[in-house]
Amino acid sequence: MSKRGRKRNQRDRPKRAAARSPEAQQSKTPSRAVVVGLTFAALTLLGVAVVARSFFGATDDSNGVAIVDPPDPDTSGFERFVKEKIRDRRAAVVADVRSAAAWGRLGMVFDVHNLVEEAVICYARAARLDPTDFRWPYFQASCMPERDPADVVVALRRARSLNPNYVPLQVRLGRQLLSLGETDEAESHFQFALNADPNNSHALVGLAQVEFERRDFDACRARLELARAARPEHGEIYRLLARVYRALNMPAQARAAAEQAFRLPSNTPISDPLRAEVRAEGATVKQLVLQASHLRRDQKIDQAVQKLRQALEVRPDNADAHLQLGLAYFFDLGRWDEGLPELREAVRLAPHHPHARRALKEAEQLVRESGSRP
Repeated sequence: MSKRGRKRNQRDRPKRAAARSPEAQQSKTPSRAVVVGLTFAALTLLGVAVVARSFFGATDDSNGVAIVDPPDPDTSGFERFVKEKIRDRRAAVVADVRSAAAWGRLGMVFDVHNLVEEAVICYARAARLDPTDFRWPYFQASCMPERDPADVVVALRRARSLNPNYVPLQVRLGRQLLSLGETDEAESHFQFALNADPNNSHALVGLAQVEFERRDFDACRARLELARAARPEHGEIYRLLARVYRALNMPAQARAAAEQAFRLPSNTPISDPLRAEVRAEGATVKQLVLQASHLRRDQKIDQAVQKLRQALEVRPDNADAHLQLGLAYFFDLGRWDEGLPELREAVRLAPHHPHARRALKEAEQLVRESGSRP
């Protein structure tokens, strides 16, 4: 080694010795306090993430929608088929939490059984998962409490952006806007509905309400007469007409209109095919009997019989179910030997039921005339 190399080696030797010393090694190793601190911070962040996941739901990377569990209300007070339907629909959501259809169908079951809060949650989730489906914001708005008209308007406007030509939506939106004092905008929606359906009594009543607010009582009365001609059983026509007659100082006519309103239902339902789909999800005995009546009207007798059999499984003492089943068997299907006992059971359970007594009388008359013995 050259003289210069030996001198450099001698100069570097103290540095290498210092690097090997315990003090130098300790300075390169993180202190125990630092390690503990970092570990605690990592565990804290992990805990926050776990809590956030349980409270807010995990985020679905595909569309950014939080994954949450569906509502699980107490159903102990519900009838058997209602419990089963809620259980099955909820299981379908749990099996596929990203399915807008599953969330929406669960919302429909909650909706028809008056679990409004749960229905609103499900419809909102379905609308987020599939923003193109008009039904979910529309159903959400339709079942929201009317005490929150501003929120209902927001949901209806969202639905209208997807399907502006659905007449029942236009009527509902006009009503909510009128309740908020937005008379001009409400009028435009009622007019849109009337242009699409000239005999729509709800659109006519809505326009009459606008005219009443503007104190154009003659125009309001003329509009209500058109509504009465279109749908004479629409109770709201007569209530508003009584107010118009009072404003026009016509007390006798006002009294007659008020008496007519008293004899009719206070809330006339809007003809709404989409909401009919929700009603078809009903599983109480009363709902099953009503669905069977509609199915009989539509000549879907076998489906009606199935609904009525379900109802009688839960409530074998339900006179209306026996009556509808007797009508289906005896008059629709011509199965007298099955229909007549059902009609007799309906009368036994409800001796003063006018429809049951009349149906039984007609059925027994037919049997006597035919000479048959069912």
